[in-house]
Amino acid sequence: MINIRQINKIQKILQYQFKNNENLKNSLTHPSIFKYKEKSKDKYIYEFERLEFLGDRVLGLVVASLIFKKFKDYNEGDLSKKFSFLVQREFLYKIALEI
Repeated sequence: MINIRQINKIQKILQYQFKNNENLKNSLTHPSIFKYKEKSKDKYIYEFERLEFLGDRVLGLVVASLIFKKFKDYNEGDLSKKFSFLVQREFLYKIALEI
């Protein structure tokens, strides 16, 4: 699990102070950590999936807005290709490693 020192480091990098550190902690913890903790696994996975659903939508909206503003000459098809590239797992993973 992520500890308070790591949370503080992440907040410093993001230049944002979370009101609820537990939400940040949950958003950065994969449900596979509960492989052997059956008692809390179901509730955690349910919340993880809900947060993942919301996060995907927020990310999509932010990326769509940014490319819409930056690439004014792109048509809908070109914007869709750019969007698909920017939100794919491998690209986001590389960004996460850089952060």
